[in-house]
Amino acid sequence: MYISSCTFLLKGVDGIGNVHAVELISRFGSTLENLLQSVDEIKEGKIKESLIASADQAILSKKLALLRSDLPDYIVPFDTKDLTFKKPEDNGEKLSSLLIAIADYAEGFSADPVIRRAYRLWEKLEAMP
Repeated sequence: MYISSCTFLLKGVDGIGNVHAVELISRFGSTLENLLQSVDEIKEGKIKESLIASADQAILSKKLALLRSDLPDYIVPFDTKDLTFKKPEDNGEKLSSLLIAIADYAEGFSADPVIRRAYRLWEKLEAMP
């Protein structure tokens, strides 16, 4: 079952697919909590049983899927703008060296595809206005 965009991505409610999930959302609102508070109003026996049996798992899945935005600066010492992907000042030499060193120690790992992808992304970034 998928209620809201990411509630049940980790573990769904067994027996409830997309069709029933959309129906339940339209009847009881878009939050898991609203649905669970209204579970007694559900007439379909198997769906009601599945929701009751899986309520704790569904709540846990929602908690795991939610992104925290209230963490203090000392835990997350950067801003999302710091995560932008940009070409490094050394034209990727340090990244290439690191990947090649990892490849030397990691059996079966080739740095070439990763390096090629990074360079293609940097080229695209440079071409953007």
